[in-house]
Amino acid sequence: MGLLGGVGLPGRGGRPSIVRVHLAKAGRRAGRRVFEQLDEGGWERLLEATEGLSGADIAEAVRRALELKVQAGATGGSI
Repeated sequence: MGLLGGVGLPGRGGRPSIVRVHLAKAGRRAGRRVFEQLDEGGWERLLEATEGLSGADIAEAVRRALELKVQAGATGGSI
């Protein structure tokens, strides 16, 4: 008989670490930094926007942001 256990959503203190892991992963895959450094205000907005998201949700958000950045670059736009 298996045991089921729940994992809670990351708190405000844990989300920056999750974001950093996925930003670094994207950078390693690209061979360069692909996102700009966030200032304090940027982190605050990011923390508010990721409230209630799981680690997998945050990973998907980073993946989609990278996809948008690549598409914008391919068309001469910027994000």
